[in-house]
Amino acid sequence: MQPLTSPTMGKHETSRADEGTETSPLIAIMNGGACTGFLISRGPRGVEAFDKAEKSLGTFSDAPSAATAVERSVAPASPLGEAHSKFGGSVAARVLRCPASVGLVAKVPEYLRRVSAYADRGTALHAAMVLLIDEKESLESLVGKMIGTYTVAADDVENALRPVYAYVAQLLDTPGAEFYLERRVAFPTIAGAFGTVDLLVRIGSTVYIIDFKFGSGVRVLVLYPDGDEDVINAQLLFYAAAARHSLREFFAGAESIVLTILQPMSVDIDAEMVSSVTVTHAELDAFIAIYRAVCEEALSDAPHLERGSWCRFCPARPICPAHTGPLLDLAQFVAPTPLAFDGAFATPPAKEAYLRLLADGLDLIDAVKDLRVTLHDQAKAALENGDLVPGYALSAGRAETRR
Repeated sequence: MQPLTSPTMGKHETSRADEGTETSPLIAIMNGGACTGFLISRGPRGVEAFDKAEKSLGTFSDAPSAATAVERSVAPASPLGEAHSKFGGSVAARVLRCPASVGLVAKVPEYLRRVSAYADRGTALHAAMVLLIDEKESLESLVGKMIGTYTVAADDVENALRPVYAYVAQLLDTPGAEFYLERRVAFPTIAGAFGTVDLLVRIGSTVYIIDFKFGSGVRVLVLYPDGDEDVINAQLLFYAAAARHSLREFFAGAESIVLTILQPMSVDIDAEMVSSVTVTHAELDAFIAIYRAVCEEALSDAPHLERGSWCRFCPARPICPAHTGPLLDLAQFVAPTPLAFDGAFATPPAKEAYLRLLADGLDLIDAVKDLRVTLHDQAKAALENGDLVPGYALSAGRAETRR
């Protein structure tokens, strides 16, 4: 092995030097005369490994372990070459409840599947966490920084990034801690099923699967009530099973697997940031079997279709029969005839029927309003992409009917 300088790492070393901390040189890992990756000492944290594109592969307790990670990164990544998986971790909960959603989503143009400004913020803050953990940025330097299409605000740093980074730093500073950051992993037994784990940490015989949630809406739990039983978050189960399959040496001898969601902000202002549960290898094995069966059903001729809370971020709602059905019901809705004399002389059954019609009408309006947001967002994204949405044009950043 020989020292090798790099523009990217040079910037990192300058940042560390500003903090008055000496850094070790970057070491190239060579294979047959070709550079396959790099190592750099992180002092008490261990040795960080990078692939040949200078993407971090994680931090390990010693140089041999880090070099092994570099060697593994050279292996072909198939079936992980695609950007997104139709059976990936982020959609696992929806696929479990509604296998038919897989085929419906496939009909939506890929660039229209993520059009929310909230998604842009979440993506940016995930990227910011990578910069913080890699020590390429500080919390202070992130304020005002544009990542993708989103500019990180001071509130983002103080209320979201700072508490999450403090929790993560405490774990990573534990003696002997090894970790993978933004690691793509393949799910066993299902071709093309993969996902990206935000952070994997091993300390002793315990492996932590950590997922960052930077949305400030509904609280997301690792363990949540469903009827008479508690259900483990499918996304975290997916990541754990896929990581165990893809990183066998990292999981070798692991006795505890802890699934953790870090969500610093939500509509529940009193909620704890950390939601965790410990799972067994047997529970991961059971989930693999269940998810495989559901994915097979998704590819069948008549997969199960069901509407529910898991539809919230589904891009196929504009073409889903379970969501477009209320439009047809609304078209056939007959407005109730006002009761004579304001209902003063109406019999109880007649009044109840009238009130039932009012409730049904309001339910239909609510269902259509919910669908309108998705329709509008996708139309706006299509117009911004230069596509033609018949009868509509952009006006002040909104998709409006041409007049």
